[in-house]
Amino acid sequence: MFDDLYPALVLQAARPHKYHRNLHYQLEQVQSPRQIRKVFNEVVNLEYDNNVQSDLGMRYGKLLNPPILCNFTRALITARNMAQAAQLIDLPFQSMGNYFYPYVSRTDQGTQFSIVFPFTPNMSAPLQRFSEESTFLYLLNLFHLVYDSAFRPKALHFSFSKPDYWLDYRETFNCPVFFDSPIAIFEIDTCWQNRTFKTADHTAHQIYLLKCQKFWANSAKDAGTIYRVVCYLMKHHPEAFSIRETAEGLNCSISWLQKKLKEKQLTYRDLCKQVRLTLLEVYILIEDKGIEDTAAALGFSGASGLNRFMQKEIGKSYHSFRKTLREKHAHPVFKSTLKRPALLFSSVE
Repeated sequence: MFDDLYPALVLQAARPHKYHRNLHYQLEQVQSPRQIRKVFNEVVNLEYDNNVQSDLGMRYGKLLNPPILCNFTRALITARNMAQAAQLIDLPFQSMGNYFYPYVSRTDQGTQFSIVFPFTPNMSAPLQRFSEESTFLYLLNLFHLVYDSAFRPKALHFSFSKPDYWLDYRETFNCPVFFDSPIAIFEIDTCWQNRTFKTADHTAHQIYLLKCQKFWANSAKDAGTIYRVVCYLMKHHPEAFSIRETAEGLNCSISWLQKKLKEKQLTYRDLCKQVRLTLLEVYILIEDKGIEDTAAALGFSGASGLNRFMQKEIGKSYHSFRKTLREKHAHPVFKSTLKRPALLFSSVE
């Protein structure tokens, strides 16, 4: 969910600017999620236009205190544990019109919350940095609330180069930090995975989830056709790589969908390619899938089909691309200065 609290907070975090008075006025007049997003985007763009090295993402993220935020955040913190919360994490993105899409994976190494950018292939570096910083701080604040202040990430991977203010990361996150990674990843140690949230409340969780579902149903179409198609592809692949499946899922006709995409000089195949290239990195780096499993997840009949796609789009075979991605995972800029917290209790539910 995305209500007028978020642009108000980003205005609070932004450096003073002569246009902010007008943006405050606009915020008082907004009546739809689209208008709210417009004000939010104007604040963020104005900040980075003025200073490309701004730390707005860090300042804004520190203001994202879960108890004061939207019903979606309340649904997350009243979930039973991380597994139940993770099932909800991508639901609001059907209607939010955000810069990024979240992806959650659980392996024997822990849980990884990653941020990918399938909506805009050429996302500007400042907006990408803003999205990753603020989202990771949101997650840090949330986990401090549902567990305790001893929680900290296992490691953080940012997809941008080291910013001027990078030393702020040491004090804020206190964990190994990587820059110039292929994907932004918030890693969580296995010792936290199954612990019951101390804020868990089944009744409140159901109430907040119902409120969220009503909001999403009313605002989904406001997000725009391309955004909704990409979200559907991210959530329902590989079946959604069929335009018929996506049209049915979005409750529209194939001809209407093709017409809307043509108005933006796009085809359904273009969006499928965009999403496949995004997911390719996720499946290789995070889920460590082999070539056959990756091909199946991306809707190809086999490894040869995936390799033909990759040679055409990125000029590399699967194994060559996999090697390149893994080489980009270099040593962290700095490591945590604290020892990992001991298990707070001997058994978990």
